[in-house]
Amino acid sequence: MLNALMYMHTLLREGLAKRLHLDDRGVTSVEYALLVVLLVFVMGLGAVLLGGGLSTIFSKTGSTVGGATVPSP
Repeated sequence: MLNALMYMHTLLREGLAKRLHLDDRGVTSVEYALLVVLLVFVMGLGAVLLGGGLSTIFSKTGSTVGGATVPSP
């Protein structure tokens, strides 16, 4: 009886292993989706952290350029 159970266990394990390793396209798409989520998170975090500083830099640059005089030819 024990040998029969061990044989069935081996057959099930090997069959399951073959089914799981047969097609890995789903795993690849999940990995790409996780990379996209991570990229969007990093971009959003960068925008939040740098947003105020960049706004100040562009405001100062705009004021400087706006106050410049252009000589007429």
